[in-house]
Amino acid sequence: MKALSLFSGSGGMDIGVEAAGFENVANIELDQHAAKTILKAI
Repeated sequence: MKALSLFSGSGGMDIGVEAAGFENVANIELDQHAAKTILKAI
């Protein structure tokens, strides 16, 4: 199943969603500091 993450923050919930078996197709985050954290994790 696919998931779309809106207001992702630093991506913690997205990690859990992927661990539950979902495919995260996109992360949407406007805060530049949180977005940089997400980019470092991938």
